[in-house]
Amino acid sequence: MKYSQSDFLLNEADQLLKKANELLSSSKEDVNTYIICQNSRKALKNSLTYFLFMNGVEPKEPATIQNIMNQCKEQDARFENVDIKNFLCRHDNEDEEYCLSIGKVNGCLNSAKLIRSLVTNPLPG
Repeated sequence: MKYSQSDFLLNEADQLLKKANELLSSSKEDVNTYIICQNSRKALKNSLTYFLFMNGVEPKEPATIQNIMNQCKEQDARFENVDIKNFLCRHDNEDEEYCLSIGKVNGCLNSAKLIRSLVTNPLPG
């Protein structure tokens, strides 16, 4: 993948995170948790994919968040410390299966921001 295409992934992740932040900052009755969830999810996946491409690694199929995260962990141990369990909520058997609470989507957004920070900061020498 060309660098410009990789750069696009990171730029899109930034825009998605910015929009999710804006939505979360809205008045409580205007908060759209579904959009915040989806923006955070896509930003996370874009950031992780960017990291793999920048390290010369092609994401393996199926390119799920969990699979991409596992590949990132193989490249950089810092990813071991990031909790992405909130992003795997589609497989929960809870009432909040689709991220309906502000607390849950805030956790997803924070994890996506952390990943975004990790992928652009090189390993300490």
